[in-house]
Amino acid sequence: MICLQTLIRTEVQESTHNSVNFGKAQFRGVAIRASSVSGAILQLRLNSVKGTILSEIKIPKNSEWKITNAKVLNVKPGIQNLFVVLKSGSRLEVDWITFKYKK
Repeated sequence: MICLQTLIRTEVQESTHNSVNFGKAQFRGVAIRASSVSGAILQLRLNSVKGTILSEIKIPKNSEWKITNAKVLNVKPGIQNLFVVLKSGSRLEVDWITFKYKK
């Protein structure tokens, strides 16, 4: 399992996690624990803010921490830089991101 922590707010539109080791495993999804008072759309991208979209997650409007699950679209094996990009919405707080492996 890969687990990351990040915080994104209106004034900061992305967060970078360098050298995330995705190994050779295939992923079945991603889970994110987040809070957004207005709702938001978050993108996980590889190697740059305009890189390959790994996942796009719609975070529902809520004032408490909620776990949202989404599909993983494209994962290249090995070590990648992961960019967490706020596509739309205002304030978004992400407590953690976890990738789920296929069994």
